[in-house]
Amino acid sequence: KIIATVVSLIIALLGCFFGYKLSKLFMSLTGLLIGGIIGGMIGSQFFDGSSGIIAVCALVGAAILSILAYRIYQAGIFLLCFGLSFMAAASILPFTGDIQFFLSVVAGFIVGSLALKFIRPVIIITSAIVCGSSAAGCLTVLGQYMDMELLTAYPLLLTVIVIALGALVQFLTTSGGKH
Repeated sequence: KIIATVVSLIIALLGCFFGYKLSKLFMSLTGLLIGGIIGGMIGSQFFDGSSGIIAVCALVGAAILSILAYRIYQAGIFLLCFGLSFMAAASILPFTGDIQFFLSVVAGFIVGSLALKFIRPVIIITSAIVCGSSAAGCLTVLGQYMDMELLTAYPLLLTVIVIALGALVQFLTTSGGKH
């Protein structure tokens, strides 16, 4: 568990502090994930639960959407911010089931649409919030493993500090020009 937490922490910190610079990579990964889900859903609808065919559909969907997300910058921006916002909304909404899914999709569409107009600030803020929250959670877990009260005493404060530092670093180390 410690190794998985450290790996998750490293990925989360990269996203928190370098999310804008790594946005094309994250776009491709988000396209891969969303494409796999969509492909799997399509496969299960049309091929009556044949797991091999569903897996092939998921792989084809993942490959297509990953390539499109990387190649078509606007679609990638939308998918990246949609995916990050969807995950954040799903984790904080007090609802469950269909309502949570619907509201998470709405949040994803709103943030994804805003990202098309305000690319740099939305990617920076979204990646700092989502990845910073994950990083703070990983630090808290590591603090529990290592019996470090400093990391476990104030998890909300730790989260706010990591998010603020991540956003600040990204705003200071990137320019407002074309990405």
